Amino acid sequence: MNALEWHYPWWLLLGLTPFILHGIRYLLRKRLLQRYASPHLLPWLVLGQPHDWRMRLVSRTSLWALVWLLLALAAAGPRVPDPLQQDGIRETVDIAVLLDASRSMRVQDQRPDRFRRARIELHELMGRLRGDRLALIPYAGSAHVLVPPTWDVQVFSHYLNRLSPSLLPVHGSRADRALTLARKLLSSSRNDRARAVLLLTDGDFDIATRQAIEEEVRRLRQAGIRLFVLGLGSETGGGILLDNGQWLGLDGRPVISRLQADWLKRLANIGGGRFARSVRDDGDWGLLYDNGIARLASYRISKTQRQRIRWRELYVWFLAPALLLLGVLLFGGLHRHATPVALLVLLLSPALLPDAQAAGHAAIERQAWQAWQRGDYRRAAALYRQVPGYRGSFGRGASHYRRADYAAAARHFASAVIDAGNDQERAAALFNLGNSWFRLGRYRAAEESYRDSLRYRPGDPATRHNLAFTRALIREIERQQRMARLLRKGRGGHGPRLGMGNGGLGRYGSEESDENRKRLAARYRIPPDQLARLIARGLRFARVVGRRQAGRGMTDPDDPLGLESVRARMRQIEEKTGLLIKTLLELEAGYNAPLEQPETMPGVRPW
Repeated sequence: MNALEWHYPWWLLLGLTPFILHGIRYLLRKRLLQRYASPHLLPWLVLGQPHDWRMRLVSRTSLWALVWLLLALAAAGPRVPDPLQQDGIRETVDIAVLLDASRSMRVQDQRPDRFRRARIELHELMGRLRGDRLALIPYAGSAHVLVPPTWDVQVFSHYLNRLSPSLLPVHGSRADRALTLARKLLSSSRNDRARAVLLLTDGDFDIATRQAIEEEVRRLRQAGIRLFVLGLGSETGGGILLDNGQWLGLDGRPVISRLQADWLKRLANIGGGRFARSVRDDGDWGLLYDNGIARLASYRISKTQRQRIRWRELYVWFLAPALLLLGVLLFGGLHRHATPVALLVLLLSPALLPDAQAAGHAAIERQAWQAWQRGDYRRAAALYRQVPGYRGSFGRGASHYRRADYAAAARHFASAVIDAGNDQERAAALFNLGNSWFRLGRYRAAEESYRDSLRYRPGDPATRHNLAFTRALIREIERQQRMARLLRKGRGGHGPRLGMGNGGLGRYGSEESDENRKRLAARYRIPPDQLARLIARGLRFARVVGRRQAGRGMTDPDDPLGLESVRARMRQIEEKTGLLIKTLLELEAGYNAPLEQPETMPGVRPW
């Protein structure tokens, strides 16, 4: 995003005009002189022609040509994106994840086995994504789109965690069918979006399938889709253990499945991508994603995004010296030092032309910072409104936060997350967004913001402390809500129930609850009365949200009263998710009745 761009590039051709004319003039003059006299006599016959190249370089003709060139460069409209946005407008990538779910992925040469190792690797990938979309296509003897392209990594993770090789209806390993399905799926995406296929496999295919795979990879490359491959397993390999505890055999001998690293690397080269082995550290994703997939869209900008870019126009850097030089040539022609003066003006003119727009924004930002330091947060917020990009949004959020207008602060910090140009800025915006939610009593939202901040700035002590305290606070509020619910239903006994105290916190005479609060206050070094106010604020917010949603028959996830019932319902749904996936895949493969076990197709290796 730091590359120079020309708004009207055809004007650059105009800058060649004086050089073309000078070349034509030189050729015509040379031709005439050759007719007039022999070449060795020309220096004695032609007067007024400087023979030294340095003299020609500083001649008036050269300076006029330079003026023409500078005017053409200014007319072409040189510009660069505003540095406040240079990393914030990155286009995302559509990634089709092809997950090998064949029997060979059950080999345990990688712990716990190849398939579960692949799931672990994909969870690591989800933590590194930069807003890219993921699609999930598991395959064995057949291939299926289990998750279409989505930005919701929670949905992707949900179906990934419930996928197993036993759910696919046909044995085998037909990666070519998965590649065909991925090509059709990604071809429906926007043409200006970068696209990639990520294949997770051991590469254990027969010769015919390999040829079909290579042909399909070439079709992917022609469609502008790159292939990246993560290899699972080892060259030593291992046997394939079946569900009945026996080893899969062929012709009376056990089948040994091995990682085909050399062929997978060749396949990635055909697909224009990269190959990496699955390793325990993050070296594989550093190669495949950070230096591979993520770079496919590093400098691609869609038409919609281009309209939102704030450009820094640079034509003044060419126009101003051209006009100054032109003035010297026109009005200083009678002076014998006109040419040296023109060269001096040309060299000094860039130093006299600072970027007015950038200087203006910097001056306003300094004024806003000074107002913020003085405690004039209202004026600081007004000034930061004139500062574009991340700095303006973050400054407005910080100003409103100091004014205790936490709702407005949350809005501006959320804008700062979007405008952030790098991971450090995004982490800082998310951290302050979490603080704003916390002040509003929205502890669930604060917890999510702190957790997201740690994704971009892992190990930050302040964020980790706030996250731990928020989680402990949520647990205490849930405990208070459970006690209140039991008392309302008459199952809490008739023990002492005190009135509202400590800033509005309802206390229910529980020694266990009092002890929990004491431990919480001691662990996080917070005064007990302040802790009581924080708990009361969370309880009030939960009750308000609960009343709002009760009229619509909905359960708010921030309301602890509904947590237990929601969790119980989710457990019931999760138990049936695997069966649902299996049924859908069987119907898609053409099986109208449930299969007790996957089928084996004639002519297809069953692993």
